[in-house]
Amino acid sequence: MSTLLQPHPAYIIDGSYDVLSHNQDAAELLPNLTVTRDRPNFARWVFTEPVARHVLVDWEPEARALLARLRTFAGRHATDPRLTRLIEDLHDASPEVRTWWPQYDVQVRHSDGNSCGTRTSARSTTPAPRSTSPSSPITRW
Repeated sequence: MSTLLQPHPAYIIDGSYDVLSHNQDAAELLPNLTVTRDRPNFARWVFTEPVARHVLVDWEPEARALLARLRTFAGRHATDPRLTRLIEDLHDASPEVRTWWPQYDVQVRHSDGNSCGTRTSARSTTPAPRSTSPSSPITRW
């Protein structure tokens, strides 16, 4: 994928936000996303990487929406040990996750993109991750 969609940032993630592949422009736009001993994970990056708060325009609404989508996916895949570990790690590392998770917000993926940039740079809108599974109604659980 290194040259796919160049010069536009592109990354492929799975339902638990593990980064399966990315191009160089995505690595430059999302600093430290792939610098990890484990498989890179977009949700972990959003909540634990300080630079994410500067790269993602309107970090809080973006982070809340991501957590709501993660909760929805977790409800559908409650026995997935990777997902359980991710949620535990996020709770340990992020005060926002500890505060927002008990609010039981859920959301299916439907965003047209994520706005990235700094307050002094131009915004770049990257395509949002798309699910290949059929959408189901939003429920509270």
